[in-house]
Amino acid sequence: MVVGQCPGEWSCADIGNPSLPGGPSLADGTYAVRGAGVGIGGASDQFHYVWQDVSGDSSLSAQETAQTFTSASAQAGLLYRDGTDPAAPFFALLQTFKGLQVQYRPSRGASAVTLTTVDASLPLYLQVTRAGNTFTASTSPDGSAYSPVPNGSVSLPGLSTTLHVGMAVNSASSGAQSTASFNNLDIFGTTTTPLATGADVITQDTHTEHYTQLANNVTDLQLYNSPNGVSGASQWQMRDPPSTPWRGRPC
Repeated sequence: MVVGQCPGEWSCADIGNPSLPGGPSLADGTYAVRGAGVGIGGASDQFHYVWQDVSGDSSLSAQETAQTFTSASAQAGLLYRDGTDPAAPFFALLQTFKGLQVQYRPSRGASAVTLTTVDASLPLYLQVTRAGNTFTASTSPDGSAYSPVPNGSVSLPGLSTTLHVGMAVNSASSGAQSTASFNNLDIFGTTTTPLATGADVITQDTHTEHYTQLANNVTDLQLYNSPNGVSGASQWQMRDPPSTPWRGRPC
């Protein structure tokens, strides 16, 4: 079990300085993310965030299995975000007691917009996807085929090429914490994250593949360098836990 620190390749932070610090725990492939704060919405946000950086077209999917509702407005789900500023632009798919919300903020300091709220219950597979400037929220009952959330897509041309993407949790309260559990994380895109020390390298005809087992022993990270030799860019995907198949864009 990993408690109180970011596991593997993830980064963690409390956004907006909530009064109670949040954090992730990791056991048997399940991330239990604790978060306080008044929420994601309005002109600024307050929550706990666990993320990786991706550039260009990308996606993150995960099964959210449980969530403690300290308030009917407590939120937990998946989030693209253009930085850690509390007022940063974002695109999010968030489970609340009231339903599954798709939200975005088009520019720094602008008021957040709720695209739609749909009925949904846990456990549920969530997915956020970026294709060019278009961001889409999708769901799946089993993680094999995703369906877009009705009215859950928006064009956000003002967001940067490189964004954070990850898990977000808040309690909709400054004095309480909410916890949400996620597993079966599947993330792919273009990243500048360096290879872990000691990675095995297998050279093939079309590209070089890098396979490594991360230190927490629950997540595989697979990367390969572009055959055209673009410096600093790799295609990558994850499986969590390692016993599950690779999903997403094949390496």
